[in-house]
Amino acid sequence: MVSVVVPAYNAGRYLRPAVDSILAQSYRDFELIVIDDGSTDGSMESISAIPDERLRIVRNPRNLGLVATRNRGIELARAPLMAILDSDDVARVDRLEKQVARFRDDPALALLGSCADIIDDDGRVIGAIDPELYGHEEIKRQLLNRNRFVQSSVILRLDVVRAVGGYPQDYDVAEDYALWLRLAETHHVANIPERLVQYRVHGSQISQRKVARMRLATDQAREEAWGRLLVGGNPDGVEAPTFATRWQRLRGQRHTLGQDLLYWAQLYRAGDKRKACIATTLRGLRVAPLSGRLWAVLVPTKLNLFYWYYRLVASRVRHPVDKDRIVP
Repeated sequence: MVSVVVPAYNAGRYLRPAVDSILAQSYRDFELIVIDDGSTDGSMESISAIPDERLRIVRNPRNLGLVATRNRGIELARAPLMAILDSDDVARVDRLEKQVARFRDDPALALLGSCADIIDDDGRVIGAIDPELYGHEEIKRQLLNRNRFVQSSVILRLDVVRAVGGYPQDYDVAEDYALWLRLAETHHVANIPERLVQYRVHGSQISQRKVARMRLATDQAREEAWGRLLVGGNPDGVEAPTFATRWQRLRGQRHTLGQDLLYWAQLYRAGDKRKACIATTLRGLRVAPLSGRLWAVLVPTKLNLFYWYYRLVASRVRHPVDKDRIVP
């Protein structure tokens, strides 16, 4: 019923927990496809001897990159549903069971995600991702301005994904968001209000290394999706995409690189990664020097005027940084 696809490239010690979390699922009717994209760190050895007939290990002839590897997973999948799990994340034991049940209840559903815990290198929970939007209509209305899907929580109807061509090959980052936008234009999408996966934050992941490119690619995907809606004459009920002004970029507000870096800095601070937190905050201040929240992260002491401002004033009004960020 389900093909679970795990693209893997130098996943290190995180790959085995990811694979084990799928093999331990309460729902048993699945195949697990791990695609090795030319790993050189020996991480594939940790799973190559697992005696489970549901596990298929496929090796790319060379390093093809993440997008091509994801699309190869779409080609290899043999089930009507395809679940995604990145090689450093972990699935809750009842993830597939709950999501498959939802697909059975809603034959029109093409894309289903969920909430997620955020964990550090050692699996300690340091935060959460709550998409806040769960039904098709509300997600579609706001998706051009808010990515509401966690990649590792997503299950897709395979025939629909193949019909739209899979992940866009002209994106090397933010390819998932570009696909969600495409699917939401013509098919039902939804989220389950439960934390069915754990998203791992560590220093070597692509989201941190390429965060600036992700911001540019995300804005490009939003602009292209809006153009398709206008050409098709079907923008009704969809919020037009908004793009940051220069002043907003300097202040690190919504849809800016400064806001994205603030989000990562906050995660590193929550995970007690002081050096990574400071380095990321300084990167953020280079593009958003007027962001009080970035300065507050850099100097998180009671002598900091921004600390008192956000504690006594801004904290009374919900700030959009956690609500409107790019979901990893």
